Amino acid sequence: MAFNFFPSYNKAGKGVDKNEPKKRGFFAFFELMGRKFWKMITLNLLYVLFCLPFLAVVFVAAGFISSSVVNMWGLSGGAENAAAAALIDLYIRFIISFMFMMFWGMGPATAGFSYILRNYAREEHAWLWSDFWQNFKSNFVQGIVVWIIDVVMMVVLYTAFMYYGNMPAPMSVLRYLVFLLIIAYTFIHFYIYQMMVTFKMTLRELYKNSLIFAVGNFPCSLRIFVILLVTFAALLTVAALPGPALFAVMAILVCIAYSFWGFVVNFNVEHKLHEYTLMSDAELKKEEK
Repeated sequence: MAFNFFPSYNKAGKGVDKNEPKKRGFFAFFELMGRKFWKMITLNLLYVLFCLPFLAVVFVAAGFISSSVVNMWGLSGGAENAAAAALIDLYIRFIISFMFMMFWGMGPATAGFSYILRNYAREEHAWLWSDFWQNFKSNFVQGIVVWIIDVVMMVVLYTAFMYYGNMPAPMSVLRYLVFLLIIAYTFIHFYIYQMMVTFKMTLRELYKNSLIFAVGNFPCSLRIFVILLVTFAALLTVAALPGPALFAVMAILVCIAYSFWGFVVNFNVEHKLHEYTLMSDAELKKEEK
């Protein structure tokens, strides 16, 4: 028996069976991720570039939280604490800014970003630059308003959490309610940008429907949150290692991390929105009959 280790291009191959069932869930996610990997790297670089102005503002606003933490740790006074306080302040600002960008997004930049990733999740074509730029422009006003609300909410929710945390019992229990509000507000953002680029809605409708989906699809929302949180924590752990680990983590953030996180969000959300659209179409057909 002879073994042919080299493929023959003269014989017709098996081809792709058009009736072959599509992969679902975990397998479909990584198949699409692998197929679009190099485009996602380009998209990640484009997204980070467009996020820089918004990221700078969040970095400055995060100083309100970082200065509070530095004061709470007793590092604000004395020349011997100045260097440590400055490093901790920068570290907290960077963490908050990167998490803000990952969990809540950066306004119109996230709108363009979400449109591309939504199309990838649908297995539809998207032009990286032109579609990104078009959705950045068309959703600019609404995206800016959502982003400004987020910056304000970051400060307000942190202030409320610290305020109730410093109060005596039983009022101090309210800080856990604030914590739940932060989680719920984060869940809303998994849906808000894809809805923004998919449907024509007012700002009120956008928040209302995103909240309905976030609560109605709680297992999906929780799954997205856990994946994002665990992978971000893993990057932070690696960044704390000695040697060039910090530079490797920064390279991952700039090159692929946000595309991965964004695809986790849009892949899961797209399927939920698709199910809802199919149900709505079915109900409309029933009404027409």
